[in-house]
Amino acid sequence: PPCISMLSAAIVSPGLGNLIIRACSPTRELASHHCSPQMHDGWSLVRHVPPGLSWHPAEDQLIGAEVYGPAGDADKAWTVRWDQRDYDEFIFSTGDCQKWLMTKKSQVFGWYSNTDRQIEASSLSDRPYEARWYRRANNKEDPWITLRDHSESVRDGEVMYGEDKFGNIHASNVLPIHNGADVWMRLSEEGRKQQEGCLAAREGRDGWQLVRRVGPGHMWHPATDQLIGSDVYGSPEGFNSTKAWSVPFNTLDYDEFMFATGDCLKWLITKKDTVFAWYSNGHRTIESSSASDQPYQARWYRRTNNREDPWITLHDHSGSVRDGEVLYGENKFGNIHASNVLPVNNGANVYVRLSSGANKVQGPCRGAAAGEDGWKLVRRVGPGYKWHPATDQLTGTDLYGTKAGPNSSSAWSIPFNTVDYDEFMFTTGDCSKWLVTKKDTVLQWYSNGHRQIESSSISDKPYEARWYRRTNNKEDPWITLRDHSTSVPVGEVLYGENKFGNVHAGNVLPAYNGANVYVRLSADANAVQGPCREAAAGKAGWKLVRRVGPGYKWHPATDQLLGTDEYGTPAGPQAAEAFSVKFDDQDFKEFMFTTGDCSKWLIATKESVLDWYSNANRQIESSSISGKPYTARWYRRTNNKEDPWITLRDHSTSVRAGEVLYGGNKFGNIHASNVLPIHEGANVFVRLSEEGLANQQWCESKHRGWTLVRHVPPGSTWHPATDRLLGTDVYGKALGPTADEAWSIRFANLDYDEFMFSTGDCQKWLMTKKSQVFGWYSNTDRQIEASSLSDRPYEARWYRRANNKEDPWITLRDHSESVRDGEVMYGEDKFGNIHASNVLPIHNGADVWMRLSEEGRKQQEGCLAAREGRDGWQLVRRVGPGHMWHPATDQLIGSDVYGSPEGFNSTKAWSVPFNTLDYDEFMFATGDCLKWLITKKDTVFAWYSNGHRTIESSSASDQPYQARWYRRTN
Repeated sequence: PPCISMLSAAIVSPGLGNLIIRACSPTRELASHHCSPQMHDGWSLVRHVPPGLSWHPAEDQLIGAEVYGPAGDADKAWTVRWDQRDYDEFIFSTGDCQKWLMTKKSQVFGWYSNTDRQIEASSLSDRPYEARWYRRANNKEDPWITLRDHSESVRDGEVMYGEDKFGNIHASNVLPIHNGADVWMRLSEEGRKQQEGCLAAREGRDGWQLVRRVGPGHMWHPATDQLIGSDVYGSPEGFNSTKAWSVPFNTLDYDEFMFATGDCLKWLITKKDTVFAWYSNGHRTIESSSASDQPYQARWYRRTNNREDPWITLHDHSGSVRDGEVLYGENKFGNIHASNVLPVNNGANVYVRLSSGANKVQGPCRGAAAGEDGWKLVRRVGPGYKWHPATDQLTGTDLYGTKAGPNSSSAWSIPFNTVDYDEFMFTTGDCSKWLVTKKDTVLQWYSNGHRQIESSSISDKPYEARWYRRTNNKEDPWITLRDHSTSVPVGEVLYGENKFGNVHAGNVLPAYNGANVYVRLSADANAVQGPCREAAAGKAGWKLVRRVGPGYKWHPATDQLLGTDEYGTPAGPQAAEAFSVKFDDQDFKEFMFTTGDCSKWLIATKESVLDWYSNANRQIESSSISGKPYTARWYRRTNNKEDPWITLRDHSTSVRAGEVLYGGNKFGNIHASNVLPIHEGANVFVRLSEEGLANQQWCESKHRGWTLVRHVPPGSTWHPATDRLLGTDVYGKALGPTADEAWSIRFANLDYDEFMFSTGDCQKWLMTKKSQVFGWYSNTDRQIEASSLSDRPYEARWYRRANNKEDPWITLRDHSESVRDGEVMYGEDKFGNIHASNVLPIHNGADVWMRLSEEGRKQQEGCLAAREGRDGWQLVRRVGPGHMWHPATDQLIGSDVYGSPEGFNSTKAWSVPFNTLDYDEFMFATGDCLKWLITKKDTVFAWYSNGHRTIESSSASDQPYQARWYRRTN
């Protein structure tokens, strides 16, 4: 497992369970120590063959000149090109890392036939040694790379490399057993240093920004802007994108380019001014590159009438085309200019490095985009040729589109007229241009009037600019970086409305990734929203129970906030669709009603809400408008299905002012439209009482150390079992406490002494001794050790009658009152009635847990260690619950392979090969770990018929003993 977990391509180790072997030899430790760490220490996976019966399709004799298959696909053979890389070592490994060897590049290359070649280290030895290999000039299947001499390695399944799809036992003894094979190469120290400059750009360090990409293929960039940066196409998907894309960068303040292959093996840095001139095979200065850390010159092309220009190359153009060193070209130009580079080196990328001033300038905008410093994005227009669709003159009443992020392609706006904010930020989508101004500065009437800008991308000090916000001009306001007349022609307009186009939009939006509007909440608003945001995060005991999304109708519920209605899919405090979970059974004392954006909220006690009243004063404990208790006039009338109306102030005032926080029955009118579409819908939270919260947490914590043995899902009938809780009935698939179907495992034979019965939501539970459940009784007191009602022992009247198949009835209190109050915890024979309907559909079904006695827990320990992967154990074979043993017929040799390794709880049989592992012990165990034994490998591998074999330890004894087993030849 340590070896496997370290592989760059994450290979998941098998689960832990029934047939387990322990690998503890020095050989295995070597494999873990040497093979795995190397995979991260500068190594690159360059060639792969999957499990099968033939070796690599390559015929390049490990030169690394071939390219085929989808790189990274574990199910197919593939290779990338590496002949141009500066490397000095290979690792050849099986896919499972059981077998591997490390050798120098110089030991692989050359011609030899059954000749000693040096291995630096391997899964057999951590010291150098020699083995006889083959690499003959006319044998297409060569080289043969093996762990030992060729002849014995072929026989013993130790071949590590072969070509030309060669089969025979050279392949079949290795590939299907060890999950295929891989070739890794490590760049020389010099090679790794050469990559470093590009890797910094790829990781966004040192001010670099990726602006253009072309994927692996046979044509260069689609752009025809000669690197000006005005072309925009494709979808920006990062440095590994398989498709070409470009964002505008002609407006960015940058001073350097980096041109790099996608694998970072070839790159150069040059000045912006070096690129932007006209030249034909002219000398241009490269500041540094993968070829040199000192400035040097190379001959490039950037001609006025050649749409494929510029040609940016590592060395002079003519030599670079031939040698695959072209790093930039345009107009989808192909030929060897592209084919010698792009498919070999994972395409190519263009980075620009922002000037130090630009990085500093963009900071505030990038902070706003990340939601820092109290900024909230409220309006967006994407790249295009028209300004915002809004016509509200920035009052914040318009609502359109689907709210998304600061880089969305479509226009959208959410209402912000009710938000308590004091500043605006207007920005371009790429953050290169922005300004901050006061709300009061914007929301007045002016025509070419001076307005104060607090700070901007051109000044960190306040200054003034002439703007427009006229009463009858629907495209106003015009918000600009400088005076309006100056800003329009130079692309410095940051806000306009009514889909206005012209150069006002065309000079900005397509070039700068659209534009955004942010508002910054006042200090008071941030403080006011705190309690609501705490509830939305599930803190302080609050639980979200009902939600209605933005729209024009209130909650569908008609239960008048009793909590009996259940509909929709619970999906959090920002869900678009309405939902409600049952909460009538929750032990809570307070409600919180909030808008989705948390700008308006109130807390009231359960008693204040759940009474009958008509325009009567009800107490609010605190709210978004007051930190102290006060009263407001609400409605909750017996025959009005839309009630209750919960409002921040008196009902009549709140309806008009958009301060309604709850209504039912899909009621619309201004009761909804003044609130829901503006404030991102509305939510209802309940806060569990201290006692209720403590009880729930106690039940959940007590499940640790218990074993779940029986489950019934939400529904109208109890457990299908009829075994009177003896644990003999087995049915369904044991899929945990949230399974959609009833299930039970056998527990009659377990050494246990306690039961816990709980509802699926853990709201109700009780713990009792096994002895209190068993016996025959009718409406008789039985002792409960602890429950959701009491942490001290008490008694309740239960039933377990000899002739009643639905018994036992296990209840929180006496049977009669528990049936009425939904406190039945266990029943059988699919019994229904209110015994089930008052509990199961409300509390997410019910579960039965049992806890092993102290002695039973001790007996399990040895198996649990193996199941958890401790002490060197590895799961290799599994058979699920059923009526037939393992499908294997290899007599435990470990050569059989079938099924899909899915861990110790798999319902299906599976086996991985283990005949090649170096192990010395077996553990055989039941899936529940209650029965197990450990024995030596040598004890198993002999022929015997009812012969004595030694068991080292087991669930029956911690001392060695013997048992009669069978392992016969036929």
